[in-house]
Amino acid sequence: MITPEMINAVRIEVGDLSVELPFLKDDTYTYFLEKNKENIRKSSLDAARVILFNLSINANDRTV
Repeated sequence: MITPEMINAVRIEVGDLSVELPFLKDDTYTYFLEKNKENIRKSSLDAARVILFNLSINANDRTV
């Protein structure tokens, strides 16, 4: 069972702490936690890869 505390732990690991403009939605963190059998460290690595990928795609965007 994925808890909000687990999602927040992954968010803290990757530095996704902005309430106004988060990098990823909770659903994405839930997916990574389910995929990695609730392992926060592995889920953090997956989330970090996706965040870096998204930032690299939008590198020319002024909001990045």
